[in-house]
Amino acid sequence: MKKKVMTLLTSLIIATSMVLATALPVGAISNGSEDTTHENVGAVGIDYGEYFLVVGSGTLISGDTFLTAGHVTAYLQALLNLPGEDDRHIDLNQIFISF
Repeated sequence: MKKKVMTLLTSLIIATSMVLATALPVGAISNGSEDTTHENVGAVGIDYGEYFLVVGSGTLISGDTFLTAGHVTAYLQALLNLPGEDDRHIDLNQIFISF
């Protein structure tokens, strides 16, 4: 039984990895067409080195101001305030905005 579970889990991991490795970048879609009008909309994420975690989205409202929801900034602030030995702790260098 344990061997079957491990085989199934390994197969699932391999299949997921193959799907993710072949995924193409996706742009915004509005009314069934690619949206190239709203180029100021982006994602806020955390760079964990081995992977990126997108935690929210927002809008660039000026050259150096990105507006996002309060719960996104609260989440990032909570991770910044964790003790350094906590695995979930981040520093400002890990936060990114992608368009």
